[in-house]
Amino acid sequence: MTFGTDLKEQIPSILNYVEDGIQSLSQFRNFVKDRSAIEREYAQKLESLCKKYKPNKKSPGSDTQQQADDWDWEDKSNTTSAAWCQLINQTSLAAKTRFQFVDELNAQVVESLRGAVMRKEDSRKKHTAFYQKLRVERDKSYAEKDKAKQLYDDACIEIENLRAKINKSSGDNEKYQRQLDAALIDCDNKKNMYLLAIRVANAEKDKYFEQDIPVLADQLEDLDGSRILTLKAILTHYIGLESKLLRTVQSCHDNVLTAVQKLDPVIDAGVFTRRALGEEDVNEKAANVTFTFMPWNGGVHAAETIIDRDDNLVASDSAVIFLNNKLVKNRKLLDVIDEDLAKKSLELSQLISTIQAIDNKASPDYDLSNEKVRTENETQLIIENIGDDGLQAQNHDFKPSSFTIPTTCDLCNSTIWGLSNKGLTCRGCGFNCHTKCEMKVAPNCSKVKGQLNPQPTPSSFTSSSTMARSRRQGSVTSDSRVSIPSTITPSTTLSPSSPTMPTSTATNGLATPSSTFKADVRSLYDYDAQNEDELSIRQGELLELIEQDDGSGWIKAKSTNHCLGLIPTSYVEYLSSEPEERQETVVALYDFEAASAEELNMKEGDIICVTKKDDSGWWEGVLDGKTGIFPSNYVRPSQ
Repeated sequence: MTFGTDLKEQIPSILNYVEDGIQSLSQFRNFVKDRSAIEREYAQKLESLCKKYKPNKKSPGSDTQQQADDWDWEDKSNTTSAAWCQLINQTSLAAKTRFQFVDELNAQVVESLRGAVMRKEDSRKKHTAFYQKLRVERDKSYAEKDKAKQLYDDACIEIENLRAKINKSSGDNEKYQRQLDAALIDCDNKKNMYLLAIRVANAEKDKYFEQDIPVLADQLEDLDGSRILTLKAILTHYIGLESKLLRTVQSCHDNVLTAVQKLDPVIDAGVFTRRALGEEDVNEKAANVTFTFMPWNGGVHAAETIIDRDDNLVASDSAVIFLNNKLVKNRKLLDVIDEDLAKKSLELSQLISTIQAIDNKASPDYDLSNEKVRTENETQLIIENIGDDGLQAQNHDFKPSSFTIPTTCDLCNSTIWGLSNKGLTCRGCGFNCHTKCEMKVAPNCSKVKGQLNPQPTPSSFTSSSTMARSRRQGSVTSDSRVSIPSTITPSTTLSPSSPTMPTSTATNGLATPSSTFKADVRSLYDYDAQNEDELSIRQGELLELIEQDDGSGWIKAKSTNHCLGLIPTSYVEYLSSEPEERQETVVALYDFEAASAEELNMKEGDIICVTKKDDSGWWEGVLDGKTGIFPSNYVRPSQ
């Protein structure tokens, strides 16, 4: 199958096909030129990169400290610096190889393509011109044939006209007869010329379609074939140049890999150790000291003040209670830490058996180990000073609690109230206290619900503390006096919102000295105070809002007669719109099962609307229409 045999009547299509093939050579040439530009740019960037990170030899006059701080990459005894230098050198060699590749592309590929395109295009143009010449010659013979036919037709018409004249003439017809004879001779000649023109036209037509056009088509096929072979040769050379480049780059990579395989932390550590000998960090040396007790210097009245220079723990009754509680908590914490350390050690052993070597691993139990050291030393110091009798005492088993109803602390007799003022409740005897009072509670739990053993009075704490301090100091001057604070009685309490304002027993709220009044809410129902902290109100009474509801269901308000107290939030309506509170939602990270009625049951992924937050570790929120508290470390902010 050839163009001359099968496509002899489609020379224009063949010419277009050949032209497209030559254009593909031009396109490949442009591709190589662009590739050359990219390779040149990449090589330039590699060269700049190597210059930027190439180790610079330090000048003799450079700063000594800076020389000590800078990494000496030229030190071949260090495996890291040797690998680094090899990486830089081989990268620089790769850049030079790419520059050479660019030059070869331009000289051997781009120029070869340019010459091939010029030659093929010139040949195509010559074949196109020859095709046009063949068409002109063919059309010329066709035109001569048509012209001879027209002359022959004209001669035949002339004969018919002369015969018609002879037939119509009645006189001498000799003249017309001579003309007719001449016309017949001319017609015969014209017919012969016409027949000759037909023969010539047919001969040229046969030559055109059977010889000239097939030959031209085959020549165009040969031209396109030579174009393909030229492209094949140039492409092969192009791939060969790139393969040569890749082999050189691979060799560079192999050289770098050889240096990398020689990296050895032991050798590098030894090099650094030899280099660092004789140098020391002054700050670290100053920090490596043992801390001792430093007594108070007495301040501005140092001359009149007895300085407590005893470096032993205070062993007064109140201090012993505090230290015993600290001892119990530390011992419990040590048990928990030991259990956690055992778990961590087991996990670490399993990981070590699975992973044979972990580079740069850090101790996973560092924090627990550090906490254990702190707790063990505190425990040891307490036992050295007061013994370990506190470990055998009947200690209280406290749990965190929130008090929606005002409750009295069984230690300090102050009020515990509200979700924001968290307290503690003993699981054994029901002892209630503030979180801050936990360490002051004597370890005398009765283990019977509702049966509270009496706590030592503050005066006895102060007296025993003073006596212990006097024993440690050796002597006390005759002018020194010990001030003993008065005992806080249960009848004197503090308001939840005003810690410094004493309250007096009253059934209708607390009187205040303020003379101004601003109506904020109106009572909807009558309410009689149930204790001294509450306020009695009547339906329709105007009240001034002192404190908003913190989630407990109570607000603090003042009546028109300036009585202050707590009233249920649901018993009043606001005269103006309530202050807009910023709604915050959180997402539960873990499941949580409520331990009491005021706590929320949570499932992982539940969304809770937060209504109250504080620093106690427990927040208040609403979930599925229920209001309650939940641990703040079990949730995260919603996105």
